[in-house]
Amino acid sequence: MQLQNITKHITEVKYRLIYLGFSLFCTFLTCYYFQIEFLYLLIKPFLELNHTFLSTDVTEILTSLISLCFLMSCILLIPFLCYHIWCYLKPGRYYWEMKLQTRFLLFFLLLLCFEFLGIYWYILPEISAFFTSYQIVIHKDTLDSGFHLKELPDFLKIVEISPKLETILHYNLQLFVVLFFLLQIPVFFIICYHFKLVTAMQLGKSRKFIFFLSLLFSAFISPPDVFNQSICTLFFLFLFEMCIFVGYFIESIQKYKNIE
Repeated sequence: MQLQNITKHITEVKYRLIYLGFSLFCTFLTCYYFQIEFLYLLIKPFLELNHTFLSTDVTEILTSLISLCFLMSCILLIPFLCYHIWCYLKPGRYYWEMKLQTRFLLFFLLLLCFEFLGIYWYILPEISAFFTSYQIVIHKDTLDSGFHLKELPDFLKIVEISPKLETILHYNLQLFVVLFFLLQIPVFFIICYHFKLVTAMQLGKSRKFIFFLSLLFSAFISPPDVFNQSICTLFFLFLFEMCIFVGYFIESIQKYKNIE
């Protein structure tokens, strides 16, 4: 009997993996069909640097587009993956456990949406504006007349930034991966609270260490600017304080249930 149950679970996992693989393949084909649109959306914050990007290798454009399509396919498949996990765990859970599991998955997807919006609408434009400020552009009227140049454009670019397409894609990918794990910290602490691996009191005593880590992460993912790094640090500290608040809330609910 036990062997039959294990076989059923293995068969279900196999079928769900086949569904996920087929979905990934179809999503990849769809993303590849709209590759230009996805490429524009990804590099749009960096278009202020230059209207064109460099490609110094023959296969660089093809490999970059394939990597982009695969990345977008994996991102778009995350909600479908969460749904399969939810369906697989549903038969062996109580009603209150399913409610808790549903909240975890919804909270995870909500943080994922905030991550994409924050990266696209704030972090990438700030990084682009910071690097754009290092271009050296001068007006023709400020040039010394001793150059004796007959025809000059109104603005002369002495130093112009022309990034490579592969560099931009890899940088955005690294940024997405780092922030993906950082913004899942609240979910991690909620799971720790639920299984009583850590308490809110213990987490509150480590505020100095968390503040130091927030400064390090902010310096790593944000432009080397005091204002932007301060915003990122305050955001991470806000997440940490929210984790402590949620910890006290969960502990109070558990104490109330024990009293009843």
